[in-house]
Amino acid sequence: DPQPESAEPEPEPGPEPANPDPQPVPQPQPVLQPQQVPPADPVESQPQLQTREPVAPGPIVGLSFDTHPKRVTVIWQPSTSGGAPDNYVVRLKPVDGGKGKHRKLAGDKTTTTFRNLKPDTTYRVWVRAQNATGKSKRVAAIVTTPPANQ
Repeated sequence: DPQPESAEPEPEPGPEPANPDPQPVPQPQPVLQPQQVPPADPVESQPQLQTREPVAPGPIVGLSFDTHPKRVTVIWQPSTSGGAPDNYVVRLKPVDGGKGKHRKLAGDKTTTTFRNLKPDTTYRVWVRAQNATGKSKRVAAIVTTPPANQ
């Protein structure tokens, strides 16, 4: 069958490539650019501040004492939970009754000394942290002043 004249002749086979075992040529990967996508709501484009509800401080930890015949130093560590304390309230009162003493200290203080106490006397001591939101639970202990040296 004669071929129509408009048909192009088939190209003749060319020479074989020089490398008989060609390696695949890696194709360049497109570089992805971050795209700025406008938020659906203009309010969302504003940075959101995380606000925490204020909370009362947790109870103090590590309550201990340094005792002398006529004074007691009360020592503690701040709570490991709750909000930061604005202040501490420390109370010392003889267990057999009588007038007690108390102190209100700044939130960065963790020690106070009660003076002019009676030797060989047992006292109940408690410490509580507080801030504008509330008060921690009291942490209480019993301490006895040593007898006076004669």
